[in-house]
Amino acid sequence: MTLAVIVISAAACTSSNSRPSAGAAPRTAGAPPAQAGATPAPTPKASLTDAVVALLSAEERGDHGASYAMLDDQARTTYRDAIRWRDRRSELPAVTGFHVQTASSESLVVTVDHKPGLDPFIGLSPAQDRQTWTGRQEHGGWLVDADPTADPVLPPESAVVPSVTAWLKAAESCDAAAARSHQAVDPLLGTGNATAQFCSQHVAVAAGTPSRVLPGLASEQVVAAYNADALVWARSVALTGGAAPINVVVAPMGTTWQVIGVFG
Repeated sequence: MTLAVIVISAAACTSSNSRPSAGAAPRTAGAPPAQAGATPAPTPKASLTDAVVALLSAEERGDHGASYAMLDDQARTTYRDAIRWRDRRSELPAVTGFHVQTASSESLVVTVDHKPGLDPFIGLSPAQDRQTWTGRQEHGGWLVDADPTADPVLPPESAVVPSVTAWLKAAESCDAAAARSHQAVDPLLGTGNATAQFCSQHVAVAAGTPSRVLPGLASEQVVAAYNADALVWARSVALTGGAAPINVVVAPMGTTWQVIGVFG
Protein backbone atom coordinates (compact mmCIF):
# COMPACT_ATOMS: atom_id res chain seq x y z
CA MET A 1 0.00 0.00 0.00
CA THR A 2 1.43 3.31 -1.00
CA LEU A 3 0.46 6.40 0.88
CA ALA A 4 1.41 9.89 -0.15
CA VAL A 5 4.00 11.46 2.09
CA ILE A 6 2.45 14.43 3.79
CA VAL A 7 3.58 16.92 6.34
CA ILE A 8 2.53 15.90 9.82
CA SER A 9 1.19 18.80 11.81
CA ALA A 10 0.50 18.69 15.51
CA ALA A 11 -2.83 19.83 16.80
CA ALA A 12 -1.08 21.48 19.71
CA CYS A 13 -3.32 22.91 22.37
CA THR A 14 -2.54 24.13 25.84
CA SER A 15 -4.02 21.95 28.56
CA SER A 16 -3.23 21.63 32.18
CA ASN A 17 -11.96 12.69 37.71
CA SER A 18 -24.98 9.64 39.18
CA ARG A 19 -27.13 9.33 40.65
CA PRO A 20 -27.07 8.52 44.42
CA SER A 21 -27.73 5.04 45.69
CA ALA A 22 -31.11 4.13 47.07
CA GLY A 23 -31.81 6.05 50.23
CA ALA A 24 -29.87 9.16 49.21
CA ALA A 25 -31.78 12.41 49.36
CA PRO A 26 -33.13 13.53 45.95
CA ARG A 27 -31.90 16.69 44.34
CA THR A 28 -33.97 19.72 45.27
CA ALA A 29 -35.34 21.48 42.19
CA GLY A 30 -35.31 25.24 42.11
CA ALA A 31 -32.85 25.76 44.97
CA PRO A 32 -30.60 28.73 44.12
CA PRO A 33 -26.89 27.90 43.96
CA ALA A 34 -24.62 29.34 46.60
CA GLN A 35 -22.66 32.39 45.50
CA ALA A 36 -19.34 31.34 43.92
CA GLY A 37 -17.45 34.09 45.69
CA ALA A 38 -18.76 33.19 49.13
CA THR A 39 -16.95 30.94 51.58
CA PRO A 40 -19.67 28.64 52.91
CA ALA A 41 -19.20 27.32 56.42
CA PRO A 42 -18.62 23.57 56.80
CA THR A 43 -21.84 21.57 56.94
CA PRO A 44 -20.77 18.14 58.17
CA LYS A 45 -22.93 15.08 57.61
CA ALA A 46 -23.68 12.05 59.74
CA SER A 47 -21.49 9.73 57.61
CA LEU A 48 -18.82 9.89 54.94
CA THR A 49 -21.32 8.47 52.47
CA ASP A 50 -23.77 11.27 53.21
CA ALA A 51 -21.03 13.88 52.83
CA VAL A 52 -19.82 12.54 49.47
CA VAL A 53 -23.37 12.18 48.16
CA ALA A 54 -24.08 15.78 49.17
CA LEU A 55 -20.90 17.00 47.45
CA LEU A 56 -21.51 15.12 44.20
CA SER A 57 -25.21 16.03 44.16
CA ALA A 58 -24.22 19.70 44.39
CA GLU A 59 -21.66 19.25 41.62
CA GLU A 60 -24.27 17.54 39.44
CA ARG A 61 -26.49 20.60 39.64
CA GLY A 62 -23.54 22.97 39.20
CA ASP A 63 -23.68 24.37 42.73
CA HIS A 64 -20.00 24.68 43.64
CA GLY A 65 -20.78 26.72 46.72
CA ALA A 66 -22.82 23.89 48.20
CA SER A 67 -20.15 21.31 47.34
CA TYR A 68 -17.51 23.55 48.92
CA ALA A 69 -19.45 23.35 52.19
CA MET A 70 -18.62 19.61 52.24
CA LEU A 71 -14.83 20.17 52.27
CA ASP A 72 -12.78 19.40 55.35
CA ASP A 73 -10.33 21.81 56.96
CA GLN A 74 -7.31 20.40 55.14
CA ALA A 75 -9.02 20.86 51.77
CA ARG A 76 -9.82 24.46 52.69
CA THR A 77 -6.12 25.19 53.10
CA THR A 78 -5.72 24.29 49.40
CA TYR A 79 -8.97 25.84 48.16
CA ARG A 80 -9.36 28.87 50.41
CA ASP A 81 -12.69 29.97 48.98
CA ALA A 82 -15.45 28.77 46.69
CA ILE A 83 -13.96 30.58 43.69
CA ARG A 84 -10.76 28.55 43.87
CA TRP A 85 -12.84 25.41 44.31
CA ARG A 86 -15.05 26.31 41.34
CA ASP A 87 -11.95 26.87 39.21
CA ARG A 88 -10.57 23.48 40.22
CA ARG A 89 -13.81 21.71 39.40
CA SER A 90 -13.93 23.40 35.97
CA GLU A 91 -10.71 21.58 35.14
CA LEU A 92 -12.49 18.23 35.55
CA PRO A 93 -15.29 16.52 33.58
CA ALA A 94 -18.70 17.75 34.72
CA VAL A 95 -20.72 15.34 36.88
CA THR A 96 -23.91 14.13 35.21
CA GLY A 97 -24.75 11.35 37.66
CA PHE A 98 -23.21 8.92 40.13
CA HIS A 99 -23.81 5.88 42.27
CA VAL A 100 -22.01 4.52 45.31
CA GLN A 101 -20.13 1.26 44.78
CA THR A 102 -18.54 0.40 48.13
CA ALA A 103 -18.14 2.15 51.44
CA SER A 104 -15.84 1.64 54.40
CA SER A 105 -15.16 3.59 57.55
CA GLU A 106 -12.47 5.65 55.81
CA SER A 107 -13.24 5.73 52.07
CA LEU A 108 -16.04 5.60 49.54
CA VAL A 109 -15.82 4.26 45.98
CA VAL A 110 -18.23 5.97 43.59
CA THR A 111 -18.85 5.50 39.87
CA VAL A 112 -19.32 8.99 38.43
CA ASP A 113 -20.98 9.65 35.07
CA HIS A 114 -19.91 12.28 32.54
CA LYS A 115 -20.86 13.33 29.03
CA PRO A 116 -18.19 11.62 26.89
CA GLY A 117 -15.90 13.94 24.97
CA LEU A 118 -12.43 15.25 24.26
CA ASP A 119 -11.40 18.77 25.15
CA PRO A 120 -8.00 20.49 24.87
CA PHE A 121 -8.43 21.95 28.37
CA ILE A 122 -10.07 19.08 30.29
CA GLY A 123 -8.72 16.25 28.15
CA LEU A 124 -10.85 13.11 28.15
CA SER A 125 -14.32 13.11 29.69
CA PRO A 126 -14.97 9.39 30.05
CA ALA A 127 -18.51 8.09 30.17
CA GLN A 128 -17.66 6.98 33.68
CA ASP A 129 -14.77 7.06 36.09
CA ARG A 130 -14.26 5.28 39.37
CA GLN A 131 -13.50 7.73 42.14
CA THR A 132 -12.29 6.95 45.66
CA TRP A 133 -13.20 9.66 48.18
CA THR A 134 -11.87 9.98 51.70
CA GLY A 135 -12.77 12.30 54.54
CA ARG A 136 -12.57 12.85 58.25
CA GLN A 137 -14.71 13.65 61.24
CA GLU A 138 -14.63 17.37 61.99
CA HIS A 139 -17.01 20.00 63.34
CA GLY A 140 -19.36 17.36 64.73
CA GLY A 141 -19.70 15.21 61.61
CA TRP A 142 -18.07 14.02 58.38
CA LEU A 143 -16.40 16.26 55.79
CA VAL A 144 -14.61 15.31 52.57
CA ASP A 145 -11.09 15.59 51.18
CA ALA A 146 -11.04 17.72 48.05
CA ASP A 147 -9.42 15.57 45.39
CA PRO A 148 -10.35 11.89 45.03
CA THR A 149 -8.34 9.38 43.08
CA ALA A 150 -10.04 8.78 39.74
CA ASP A 151 -9.60 6.08 37.09
CA PRO A 152 -11.53 6.17 33.81
CA VAL A 153 -13.77 3.18 33.11
CA LEU A 154 -12.65 2.17 29.60
CA PRO A 155 -14.46 0.11 26.97
CA PRO A 156 -13.09 -3.42 26.53
CA GLU A 157 -9.79 -3.56 24.64
CA SER A 158 -11.28 -6.33 22.51
CA ALA A 159 -13.29 -3.58 20.80
CA VAL A 160 -10.22 -1.56 19.72
CA VAL A 161 -9.28 -3.51 16.59
CA PRO A 162 -12.88 -3.79 15.30
CA SER A 163 -13.22 -0.01 15.68
CA VAL A 164 -9.99 0.60 13.76
CA THR A 165 -11.01 -1.91 11.09
CA ALA A 166 -14.41 -0.27 10.62
CA TRP A 167 -12.75 3.14 10.20
CA LEU A 168 -10.20 1.72 7.74
CA LYS A 169 -12.84 0.00 5.59
CA ALA A 170 -14.88 3.20 5.40
CA ALA A 171 -11.76 5.18 4.43
CA GLU A 172 -10.77 2.64 1.76
CA SER A 173 -14.31 2.84 0.38
CA CYS A 174 -13.92 6.62 0.10
CA ASP A 175 -16.94 7.02 2.38
CA ALA A 176 -15.83 10.11 4.28
CA ALA A 177 -19.05 10.36 6.30
CA ALA A 178 -18.81 6.76 7.50
CA ALA A 179 -15.13 7.17 8.36
CA ARG A 180 -15.90 10.35 10.28
CA SER A 181 -18.47 8.44 12.36
CA HIS A 182 -15.58 6.30 13.63
CA GLN A 183 -13.44 9.34 14.53
CA ALA A 184 -13.50 11.39 17.72
CA VAL A 185 -11.82 14.38 16.04
CA ASP A 186 -11.47 15.90 12.59
CA PRO A 187 -8.83 16.56 11.37
CA LEU A 188 -6.92 13.69 12.89
CA LEU A 189 -3.67 14.07 14.75
CA GLY A 190 -0.60 13.13 12.73
CA THR A 191 -1.76 12.51 9.18
CA GLY A 192 -4.73 14.84 9.32
CA ASN A 193 -6.24 13.72 5.99
CA ALA A 194 -5.52 10.01 6.46
CA THR A 195 -9.09 9.17 5.44
CA ALA A 196 -8.47 10.63 1.99
CA GLN A 197 -5.05 8.99 1.82
CA PHE A 198 -6.58 5.54 2.31
CA CYS A 199 -9.29 6.14 -0.30
CA SER A 200 -9.20 3.32 -2.93
CA GLN A 201 -6.11 1.77 -1.33
CA HIS A 202 -7.49 -1.78 -1.09
CA VAL A 203 -4.47 -3.60 0.27
CA ALA A 204 -4.67 -6.46 2.77
CA VAL A 205 -3.38 -5.26 6.11
CA ALA A 206 -3.16 -6.92 9.50
CA ALA A 207 -3.99 -5.15 12.75
CA GLY A 208 -1.69 -5.80 15.66
CA THR A 209 -2.50 -6.09 19.36
CA PRO A 210 -3.65 -2.83 20.97
CA SER A 211 -1.09 -1.19 23.24
CA ARG A 212 -0.43 2.04 25.08
CA VAL A 213 0.92 4.77 22.83
CA LEU A 214 4.67 4.35 22.67
CA PRO A 215 7.11 7.24 23.16
CA GLY A 216 7.66 9.23 19.99
CA LEU A 217 5.77 11.58 17.71
CA ALA A 218 2.38 9.98 18.38
CA SER A 219 2.64 10.25 22.15
CA GLU A 220 3.99 13.80 21.89
CA GLN A 221 1.05 14.96 19.80
CA VAL A 222 -1.55 13.15 21.89
CA VAL A 223 -0.17 14.64 25.11
CA ALA A 224 0.08 18.10 23.55
CA ALA A 225 -3.57 17.89 22.52
CA TYR A 226 -5.12 16.27 25.60
CA ASN A 227 -2.55 16.36 28.46
CA ALA A 228 -0.43 13.58 29.95
CA ASP A 229 -3.46 11.59 31.13
CA ALA A 230 -3.90 10.58 27.48
CA LEU A 231 -1.06 8.10 27.91
CA VAL A 232 -3.35 6.22 30.33
CA TRP A 233 -6.47 6.01 28.17
CA ALA A 234 -5.27 6.17 24.53
CA ARG A 235 -4.53 2.96 22.62
CA SER A 236 -2.45 2.37 19.50
CA VAL A 237 -2.84 -0.30 16.83
CA ALA A 238 -0.18 -1.05 14.19
CA LEU A 239 -1.43 -1.81 10.68
CA THR A 240 1.09 -3.87 8.71
CA GLY A 241 1.10 -5.27 5.18
CA GLY A 242 1.59 -2.05 3.28
CA ALA A 243 4.74 -0.26 2.24
CA ALA A 244 5.35 0.76 5.86
CA PRO A 245 3.59 0.20 9.18
CA ILE A 246 0.83 2.65 10.08
CA ASN A 247 -0.10 3.33 13.71
CA VAL A 248 -3.70 4.26 14.43
CA VAL A 249 -4.43 5.87 17.81
CA VAL A 250 -7.88 5.61 19.35
CA ALA A 251 -9.65 7.16 22.34
CA PRO A 252 -12.48 5.77 24.50
CA MET A 253 -15.67 7.61 23.64
CA GLY A 254 -18.49 6.34 25.82
CA THR A 255 -18.74 2.59 25.27
CA THR A 256 -16.71 2.57 22.04
CA TRP A 257 -13.25 3.45 20.72
CA GLN A 258 -12.82 6.13 18.07
CA VAL A 259 -9.84 7.16 15.97
CA ILE A 260 -7.98 10.32 16.95
CA GLY A 261 -4.70 10.00 15.06
CA VAL A 262 -2.82 8.20 12.29
CA PHE A 263 0.98 8.10 12.23
CA GLY A 264 3.29 6.68 9.58
